[in-house]
Amino acid sequence: MTADPAQLVLCSKSTWYPAIRREHALTGLASANGHPVEFLERSIDIRAFRSAAGARRWGRALAGRERIAIGPRVTVTPTATVVPGHRSYAAERSHSALVRRRARGAIRPGATVVVTTPWLWAAARAIPDVRLVFECDDDWATLIPSRAQAFHRTYEKVAREADAIIAVNPAAQALFGGRPVTVIRNGVDPALIAAPRMVERKPRRLLYVGTLSPRFDADLVRGLLRSLPDWELDIYGQCQYPGAGLEPDRELRQLLDDHRGQLTWHGVVPRERLAEVIDGATVGLVPNRRDPSGGQDSMKLYDYSARGLPVVSTRWSDNLAEDGPPGLELADTVAEMAAAVRRIAVTDAEATAARLGWAESNSWPRRWPAWSRVLFPDGDPAAVS
Repeated sequence: MTADPAQLVLCSKSTWYPAIRREHALTGLASANGHPVEFLERSIDIRAFRSAAGARRWGRALAGRERIAIGPRVTVTPTATVVPGHRSYAAERSHSALVRRRARGAIRPGATVVVTTPWLWAAARAIPDVRLVFECDDDWATLIPSRAQAFHRTYEKVAREADAIIAVNPAAQALFGGRPVTVIRNGVDPALIAAPRMVERKPRRLLYVGTLSPRFDADLVRGLLRSLPDWELDIYGQCQYPGAGLEPDRELRQLLDDHRGQLTWHGVVPRERLAEVIDGATVGLVPNRRDPSGGQDSMKLYDYSARGLPVVSTRWSDNLAEDGPPGLELADTVAEMAAAVRRIAVTDAEATAARLGWAESNSWPRRWPAWSRVLFPDGDPAAVS
């Protein structure tokens, strides 16, 4: 008799919506291959009380009143805390206890529990009879330098205690003291590649699609817009600035104010509109600062390439030239980036085809065998081709 597929529990750094991140792709792949998935959302915290609706969501999540079925095998569980766990040791302990209590009863014996942030490691390791996997999509010690020492101590614990460690970038290996790390890069949604073209590419239109955080080099973008006064920039994405919740920080707000009419922030783009948004652009930007981007693998490179869009990026990672899409232009100064934008904006059918081919070879389904071997080493009886 074949055993039932093991449960996957994702302690996510994201909410379920917008469903555009790596955790959402993993959820879809695991459920398509027969695994029940429990998606524990990023915790709502005390900042929710800025609105009456937010306060009600916080209360329901804290009380454990909601578990939302998303399809036949996926359940989304909202979680709540008072102070975000990354703020301090005391906040981490409180956050972990609340998440652990919220997850009680939802996790089956033998499940694989994937943890995506260091402040939830203590909560996960207290769960009995599960396989523990740490997914390192970011170097949190670099992103939140005030907690760097604490996070490095957690990385040491992960190296000792985890059943497996996955990273999106080989640079993350150094965080775990030589412990073997399986590198599984980000990927492309096949539906994004297959979507029909609905709009024509607009001339002199720059695009940024992705999370807005300290990685986003607002100073570089400011200089670029001044150097390209006849170009416009559309930004789509969710803000995740420390201490600002879902709002722009001071630097981004100033950029938006200074370039009204040339720069527009549209908020989050629904996944079903992503192809249309990318198709209407001339050049995609990845203006990442190097230090906060350590250990990352930018989803923007994959999404832009899925529509054949030319890309200009800063050199935020040492291996971009080898691992990025064909024709990727790299630039670190305003002058370099402006010149690269003008150079790559010329339509080239052969270059477009090469980008599309690269995207197809890096689709999410191609990542599943490697993920499955790490998450479910005893086998994946429900695997589909």
